[in-house]
Amino acid sequence: MEVKLEHYRVFREVARQGGFSAAAGKLFVSQSAVSQTVKHLESQLGVPLFDRRGKRLSLTSEGELLYGYVDAALKTLEQGQQSLREQQNLEQGQLRVGVSDTISRFVILGQLERFHREYPHIRLVIQNGTSIEAVEMLAEHSVDLAFVNSPVRDQRVEEHRFFRVHDAFLAGPRYPLPQRPLAAAEVAALPLILLERKSNARRLVDDWFAAQGLPISPEIELGSHDLLLDFARIGLGVCCAIEEFAEDYLRRGLVVKLPVDFSLPPRHISWCKLRDVSLSPSAKRFVDFIGGRYGW
Repeated sequence: MEVKLEHYRVFREVARQGGFSAAAGKLFVSQSAVSQTVKHLESQLGVPLFDRRGKRLSLTSEGELLYGYVDAALKTLEQGQQSLREQQNLEQGQLRVGVSDTISRFVILGQLERFHREYPHIRLVIQNGTSIEAVEMLAEHSVDLAFVNSPVRDQRVEEHRFFRVHDAFLAGPRYPLPQRPLAAAEVAALPLILLERKSNARRLVDDWFAAQGLPISPEIELGSHDLLLDFARIGLGVCCAIEEFAEDYLRRGLVVKLPVDFSLPPRHISWCKLRDVSLSPSAKRFVDFIGGRYGW
């Protein structure tokens, strides 16, 4: 037996108003349409739903039983519709982001602040991890967006590059700077300070040197871009770090850039979503924030 949802809406309104005429006024339909709908519903269910005593209607015991379920069900639907409207208008919802420490600090932190200020009712859930881990969070549906070092080698993910970065070799101000640009082989022989092997950025550096026939073996491996700069600053070796994210250290003379006669390929920071999965309204809006900052 299939009963139209609208028939239940009419039944509930008649029960609330105690009559066909008052219910018709609330529903903006004719009294005869309301009466016919109730009769049709009673016929479908095989039980009387109202006691008719003059113009006043009262629920039968069967009607009272049905009313409790119908009222609860329709209220749940109405609450769902209201929540959906609020989510579309960014009056509620959540934004789940997977991102590394470095990209958080240097790329999206300011945009997260703006977003939270403009949409305070959106719950922010930030999960920290390497770029590879952030992509896995996305694949597992733990986050809506992942901000990563490109490239992303995962067919489940759609990558959007938006911010170009360059790797540079940096050392503390007391480090004995060469008088000429160093070749790749000379840099590979230096006491290097690199990110840990599980990071995407480190993998790209390793791959480039390996392609030159120069496998590298760093003396220090760290999990944070800031630590790379700090360890280089105190003279513990030469770090490979993103030049754009080291601007403050370079400007203040805390680190200096080593001259080299080669350059690592430029790369990008990307935002990623699952392929063939639509972004939530809050995720779409945050992508717009990032786009406004970086001009796409």
